[in-house]
Amino acid sequence: MRSSQFTDLFDLYLERDGCLTESDCRGFEMEHIYIKRNLPYGGFYTHHGVRLFYEDNFFTIIHFNGMSDDMSLQSKVGATVLMVGANYEFSKPSPVEEIQVRGNRVSSADSMNRLIKTYKEREQIIYHLLCRNCEHLASFIVDGRWESNQADEKFKLILKILGHTIADNKGLILGVLGAIAATFVAYQTITGAVGGKKEEEEEKKKSIKSTA
Repeated sequence: MRSSQFTDLFDLYLERDGCLTESDCRGFEMEHIYIKRNLPYGGFYTHHGVRLFYEDNFFTIIHFNGMSDDMSLQSKVGATVLMVGANYEFSKPSPVEEIQVRGNRVSSADSMNRLIKTYKEREQIIYHLLCRNCEHLASFIVDGRWESNQADEKFKLILKILGHTIADNKGLILGVLGAIAATFVAYQTITGAVGGKKEEEEEKKKSIKSTA
């Protein structure tokens, strides 16, 4: 795929205020991908992204890139949304052959609108392990659902740990409720309209052109 085709679609997205049609997006397809990564203290987690195709030819992967040594619930240092031009850039340090696909390829104007919106507003998207992780992002772009099975499992673990000692763990419960509220805010932020100056939009257009 020539980068100009995606660049033209990005420009059209800006021109139409984020309202691409099915005919505009004809030929574009995407799929939710993931790969297992080992944790330094044992166990593993799955890293997620979205692989984009044009006329059945691979073009790019959009995902959260950047890891910190701290695997806490706080924002990971350096984790940003970006596009990469090769499968190994997504899978490393694991081999490309270990990349797996969740569900089927998707071809719709809605999914392309969400993908371009996500990239356009990437500077406002801050990583959070429970509220705004790579699985949230990939699920949102492909299916329009802000969800993460991994984050859900962590919530269940917290509740299990609390057990029958709720009265003695009010601080933890408030933290869980706060995380849920943050998830809602994150969803509203990425799905809502984010204003910007014309000069900022021009800089974003230059950025996508240079990346593509």
